[in-house]
Amino acid sequence: MITIYSSHLSSRLQYAVDVVFTQILGLEVKLTNQKANLKEIVINYSDEKIKAKSFHISPNGLLFSEKIHSNIDDVEINQRDRIRIFCRDDDFGFDILSAVFFLITRMEEYNSIDLDSHKRFKHTNSILFKYDVLDFPIVDLWALNLLSSINSFFNQTLISNRQFVNTSTIDIDNAYAYKHKGFLRTFGASLKSLLKLDFIVFMQRFRVLFLKEKDPYDNYEYLKQFVEKEKIKLTVFILLADYNNYDKNLNYKNESFINLIKHLSSFSNIGIHPSYNSYDNLKNISVEINRLENINSFKVNDSRNHFLRFKIPETFQKLLECGVKNDHSMGYANIPGFRAGTCTPFYFYDLIKEQKTELLITPFAYMDGAFKDYMNYSIDDAKKYISKLLKNVKSVNGSFVSVWHNESLSGQKRWLGWREVYEHTFKSSF
Repeated sequence: MITIYSSHLSSRLQYAVDVVFTQILGLEVKLTNQKANLKEIVINYSDEKIKAKSFHISPNGLLFSEKIHSNIDDVEINQRDRIRIFCRDDDFGFDILSAVFFLITRMEEYNSIDLDSHKRFKHTNSILFKYDVLDFPIVDLWALNLLSSINSFFNQTLISNRQFVNTSTIDIDNAYAYKHKGFLRTFGASLKSLLKLDFIVFMQRFRVLFLKEKDPYDNYEYLKQFVEKEKIKLTVFILLADYNNYDKNLNYKNESFINLIKHLSSFSNIGIHPSYNSYDNLKNISVEINRLENINSFKVNDSRNHFLRFKIPETFQKLLECGVKNDHSMGYANIPGFRAGTCTPFYFYDLIKEQKTELLITPFAYMDGAFKDYMNYSIDDAKKYISKLLKNVKSVNGSFVSVWHNESLSGQKRWLGWREVYEHTFKSSF
């Protein structure tokens, strides 16, 4: 049992303690403001003197206020910890609890007005990107370094028993390239191909629709066989919005689409993929969740926003209102890395309400399009980068989550050969 003494208690402090000691390290911990009977392993999170032998972490004050800081200047590069935030003259070198709280809560995103074209927080404004540690789960490293320091200080052998886990997630923005689109969409797309003199696409559509050639986005049996063979946990997110410029899946009433969703649920966990304009629209999220629940007759617990478009805290507040338990949107569309500094799932802390919520946030390491569409990586370059990410997560025995699409698994046109990259994520020996 680790006992943490603090002269002041707060919901922020309790949350930071839970993240570091319970969720990451898996250790039993008690937080107290009572000096009496402190014994065994004691952490003094105060600037007071206490009688018991204690490991001292000097608080910088963030966890005892309700302020929201968008920028932090107190950062230094360090060999052991890579970077340190809120540096202190204590037994650890910095206020790890405040540093973790700042990153995990995404405090720097709350008042950001410098957004991209989709109104998303820019990774270039992230403190982790600025200090070149975005591709490392820095929070997990800090927690393990803290455990090592505690063991050394108290001559103990406390260990964290968590194990490396590699999980696959697939977003289905468009279930089929050509099939089941209806006459108007098919006619319009065919005419567009002809006007652009794109005869390859025109003929492929013809072969799929009339000669029973397999639709290029129909990779579902491959996916089933691969995850079952490799014993990989899979979650599939389904877009069920009304058709518009950004949401182009099949009609949610389409019988073939319904049958596909039911088939997918036989070998994967199914979540909702809230539409482009639902990130700040409670009604849209609720309608789309109801559509999925009516199709499969189960409670929808998992969600990932289309285009990774979300606003903190509003989007997460709306997901909670709709009964969602686990959001999987925490990452960037255009660059690999750990947006919240961790590869470990954590509960969302609402800085407006100053409370820990029941919404579990599962961060991911990379999205397929980051390499292909934004970084213009070759297949080999993408595999090398993924190997580095895997090595980083493995070094902290963390959870590795990747984001792919059924389209990118097609192995056709611009995704030619990229199925190899997907498989590399689960077969790589680093």
